[in-house]
Amino acid sequence: YSYDLPHISGAKIRITNTAELSVIVPKGDHDIKEYVVLPRYIIGNIKKGDELGYVEFRLDGEVVGRVPLSSTESVSVKEDGIFKKILNFIFG
Repeated sequence: YSYDLPHISGAKIRITNTAELSVIVPKGDHDIKEYVVLPRYIIGNIKKGDELGYVEFRLDGEVVGRVPLSSTESVSVKEDGIFKKILNFIFG
């Protein structure tokens, strides 16, 4: 899995899975679904390897596993200027 998330700085942050998942599924018809859980955008400093979301796998409605999604790069926000104002506005 690989996704690009927007960062408040204007950068796009690439995130990807940092683990694999193997699940043994019984024979027969089963409803297997995956749900990607990610924020709409990123605010603040990000370090390479920070977990920003996950993919959840469900078998017949029951969670059978989760794979973390982590940043492949670091992004810093300057403490001054417009970004500080935005962060102060959002977080008080």
